Amino acid sequence: MNMMDNLTNILKMEHYYGKKLDIALVGAGRAGYFHTHSLLKFSSFNLRYIVDMDLDKATNLQKIYGGDVEVRQNLEDILCQENISCIIIATSTQTHYDLTVKCLQAKKNVLVEKPLDNVSECFKLAKDNDVKLLVGYHKRFDANYQEIIKKVKVSNLPIKNI
Repeated sequence: MNMMDNLTNILKMEHYYGKKLDIALVGAGRAGYFHTHSLLKFSSFNLRYIVDMDLDKATNLQKIYGGDVEVRQNLEDILCQENISCIIIATSTQTHYDLTVKCLQAKKNVLVEKPLDNVSECFKLAKDNDVKLLVGYHKRFDANYQEIIKKVKVSNLPIKNI
């Protein structure tokens, strides 16, 4: 399945579920900014919460997204919200595993930025809790990244796989 197929499936979600999906975003830094702008492109989602320790950053993303987005500092405030079906984890790398486990244990679908430690354990936890886990590898679609890949492939560097 290619990226366009994934986007098409996302667009069909509202039809499949019969309503927009309420989601939360954890992390208001660079990746959170990226996800906020991505969410603006799809009508299948309602961003309900932005969670970050830095309330100023979270408030800036809240202004970009608009609507009824609430800003919080504590993830536990969100995990108990039954209407939140998916959580996007866009925090610093060292927090990915612990946050993912907390969200999966709370029976929330999770999109987490890469890398993710103990990924097999996380996918097992997702399966055991009947939720979905997606690890985002969006950089491979970035134009600058693709240009680097092209240059490395045509170089004489002893790199076999990228």
